[in-house]
Amino acid sequence: MKCLRGAIAMFILGSALMGTSSWAASDQTTNTRSVFELFTAEGCPYCPPADKALNGFAQNPQIIALSCHVTYWDHLSSDSLARQFCTDRQLHYSVNGGDKRRVYTPELVINGKLSLVGSETQSIQEALKGSITIPENIDLKLWGDNRLDIMLPNISGLSENNVVTLITYGDDLETKIARGKNKGQTNHYTNPIIAIDYLSNDWDGAAHSLAVRVNNKSYNHPVKGYVVFVHKGPSHVGPIIAVGKLEL
Repeated sequence: MKCLRGAIAMFILGSALMGTSSWAASDQTTNTRSVFELFTAEGCPYCPPADKALNGFAQNPQIIALSCHVTYWDHLSSDSLARQFCTDRQLHYSVNGGDKRRVYTPELVINGKLSLVGSETQSIQEALKGSITIPENIDLKLWGDNRLDIMLPNISGLSENNVVTLITYGDDLETKIARGKNKGQTNHYTNPIIAIDYLSNDWDGAAHSLAVRVNNKSYNHPVKGYVVFVHKGPSHVGPIIAVGKLEL
């Protein structure tokens, strides 16, 4: 399996490690029905209701809720959570969906394939009643404080080009906005993404284990946990077909 270079070091251990019991930390992965990625920004005047809604959805243990702060509102506010990779990721979702002009906030992407306005909670609730589910779980284990083991399940019928992505997310942040159209408001941001690393772009669906060296002290925001996605197909923003989460 081919490794992509990123901000972290990765070592492929091979599928022989599947079933090993001598883990240094217990498995905290829970069954997940949906992954919510909210593209938001401190300077976006339309985003506070969506930020609040995401915090509500995050209370559901079957939902992994993540905030991805884009940079194109930075001229109106000093968003400490804004990351260029969030701007890029949202654009890639738009291009992958066939409309590179349709980039907006607050946009909620569910399971890498359904785009909704993040503040329209009724539409989101209706979507959750449908068959928007992720079929496979990924087990995550942490050794000490710097090695994350990722155990990919066996998924039959896949091509040889599927993308494995590691998301590092931080503690929730409550901030009083100093300038821009939201000046004076205090907003709560849920599970902000602080790093994205693409671990492989050619996983073929065979059971496999990866070991990733992580460094929680290398970020300017406290690390809260990790999420691993498998995006179906060669795109970094394809439909999510497997997911795992480990909270510190």
